[in-house]
Amino acid sequence: MILEALEYVTIPAPPWARRTGHLRELIAVEGRYRRHKAAWRPHLDNTKSTIMAAATLCKRRRTALVLGSGALYDIPLAHLAAHFDQVVLVDVAHPWRTRAAALRFRNIGLVHADLSGVCDALLLGVATGADTPPDPHLSSLPDVASDRVDLVVSANLMSQLPLVPSAFVARFLPLDAAAETRFARAILQAHLDFMHGFTGVTCLITDQTRETIDRDGETVHAKDALFGLDLPDPDREWIWDIAPLGEISRAEAVRNRVLAITTPAK
Repeated sequence: MILEALEYVTIPAPPWARRTGHLRELIAVEGRYRRHKAAWRPHLDNTKSTIMAAATLCKRRRTALVLGSGALYDIPLAHLAAHFDQVVLVDVAHPWRTRAAALRFRNIGLVHADLSGVCDALLLGVATGADTPPDPHLSSLPDVASDRVDLVVSANLMSQLPLVPSAFVARFLPLDAAAETRFARAILQAHLDFMHGFTGVTCLITDQTRETIDRDGETVHAKDALFGLDLPDPDREWIWDIAPLGEISRAEAVRNRVLAITTPAK
């Protein structure tokens, strides 16, 4: 907790990331990793190998764009840096671990961005009295030439995108379940549309289902992490033991069913 608090205070981050709660959630992921790195290892390795396989499909290797780079636990940074002219890491903020890793390479760029596409509208609208949640709007990324991007990776990000905005909206607006689902799904669809706006290879890695299991490994509850959004059939699937017994409850654990979809360049 002390490390997380220190990073929250010292890490460079845009003001909106602090106000909406995005920075707090980003740093909390680092704490969960430190507690459960052994349980997470198969998932992290699967993510890295999927990204490296997607890179082999690129006929040109100018820019690799990584959306949701986080603390790089699931990103094969050295591999990407060796095979692309430039690697751009995009997230709400970049932890000190990421900043230190980027310094080891000359071709790594760091970009702050709201990949949910709603933060400005939340702070200027919902937080000041607007009575409906905003539609997501994802614009081009600063310092990224979209026509030079040959690989776009969304790394364990998509299902997370609606969570912080939905929690923020709930502080100001009473939405029914149907409205919450529409808001979340609009954010997810905007993310897909943003990825597919590039002409290079796209690699989407996301959890699709969150399952609560008991001590015997039996599923007691399952939730659609993508709010009913349809995706193509995945190339790969695996289990991520994201919250082993004791993280949330002594009686139950949580695991994610993760899928990976790689789409060739247009």
